[in-house]
Amino acid sequence: MTFPVGWGTARSGRRTRHGPFHILDTVSRNDATPAPVGGTPDPRGAGKITSARRRGRPRSTSAREAIVRAAGELALSGGGQAATIDAIAKRAGVSRTTIYRWWASPAAVLLEGLLDEVRDSIDPMADASARDALAHHVHALTDLLRDTLAGPLLRHVVAAAATDDLVNRALLDHWITPRRRSATSIVQRGIRAGQIDPDVDVDTVVDALCAPAYQRLVLGLSPLTREESHRLFDVVWRGIGIDPDSGPRGGDGQPGSTGVEQVTGRDARALRSGCVCDCG
Repeated sequence: MTFPVGWGTARSGRRTRHGPFHILDTVSRNDATPAPVGGTPDPRGAGKITSARRRGRPRSTSAREAIVRAAGELALSGGGQAATIDAIAKRAGVSRTTIYRWWASPAAVLLEGLLDEVRDSIDPMADASARDALAHHVHALTDLLRDTLAGPLLRHVVAAAATDDLVNRALLDHWITPRRRSATSIVQRGIRAGQIDPDVDVDTVVDALCAPAYQRLVLGLSPLTREESHRLFDVVWRGIGIDPDSGPRGGDGQPGSTGVEQVTGRDARALRSGCVCDCG
């Protein structure tokens, strides 16, 4: 899939190309706001509604949810080429102007929709142990990047983010930050429950667990297999997990070993210099 420039462009009043959406779009700040479905346009002014307010969920909330759902479904079924602004608007039953009113860029609506569609991949699993919850987070991520169109799509997003501030902000706000927040909360919960060494650096743990999948994606290497994902997780867990009978395990896997040998203990901050991305 080729990657045109300008994916982060939002409202401008000029013709712009919206990255892998492969469309030329004209959006003017003076575009009239269309009447919501079910309302009657007032001839005295575009976008004004004369019909009574409908019962139930507010139209704005329903429309926003429909847009997010449409963006996610199109992204997973056809990738960036299928998830054009026109296609999202048509599927959601709204206008393009409505989409631009709520999202700063095409990348923002696409990534929010994608994350919403795969929300179960960052489910903190409150009833599970910290080990099981972290394993679910890591394996769901590697499966997503390997087995769905989210992988190629995110690779293009990361590439565009390097030169486009709007895309970079969308990537952080609607993908990286929510995923890191979920993984961080699991590690912190494990520390409070006595399942993870309290001396670990939480950010380093998240980097160690999640960065390899993104590194392979961005560098064009073969994605992690499920077996490799399990081995990766086991290596990290040996450095942070607490055996309820023996205490923390060090990097050699032996119970009771602490200090510099512990892969992700206090001295593991130096490992962060080897992480090529701030991921989660």
